[in-house]
Amino acid sequence: MISVGYVLLEGMPRKGWMHPSVPETVFSPTPCVCVLHPVSDALTYLEKTDEQRAYLEKLKLESETFTNFLSDVEKLFDESLWGLDGVFADRKAALDFQHTWFRGDTNVRLFELSLPVNLLPEFLEAVAPPMLNAVPSGKYLAAQRAGSAVVGTDVLGFEVWGVQEWGEMHTSVCYGVRDDFISALGVEFNDLGLLNSLDLAHRGADLKNLEDGGSVGDCR
Repeated sequence: MISVGYVLLEGMPRKGWMHPSVPETVFSPTPCVCVLHPVSDALTYLEKTDEQRAYLEKLKLESETFTNFLSDVEKLFDESLWGLDGVFADRKAALDFQHTWFRGDTNVRLFELSLPVNLLPEFLEAVAPPMLNAVPSGKYLAAQRAGSAVVGTDVLGFEVWGVQEWGEMHTSVCYGVRDDFISALGVEFNDLGLLNSLDLAHRGADLKNLEDGGSVGDCR
């Protein structure tokens, strides 16, 4: 397995429209479901919407500390250690950011994203910037580093993850594909709402990739 990024996910309560296999507190690498800290709203040179201001206000940081938070996010971005999709390209950078800004918050957790080595070329093609001078996603930056998955970490499960070149990403949690997985493949999900084996994830991805629009959310 090879690492294609790290995410700081804030767990969210399961919504009524989600499949029963999704746990009461959801951790899924998609902004459809979870907040991926930090979000791009923290970059000072982006125009702020009401939604973006709400994210920044939710952090409840004092003025000076808030300035430091913004500075840390911009440094990560400038050094290509984090992308606008909320994915960290470097494990140490992700750990340091978590330790500095979310230490003690048990509802914000660090997850490694990894995939089989043989899928790396296809993944790089799928998430490569779509045009010259386009800002690369954190996924792309991480995949370019081609770092081995961290030895000794717990394998929590497997997911079908739809990605595309502009940084968008969806999972089986935010798109109604889990009934298909169960009816066509007879899969079961673990306590975290993840597939129990890499083979099942492969088969689930193949099943959805045969449909128009790609696997989940018009991604692949």
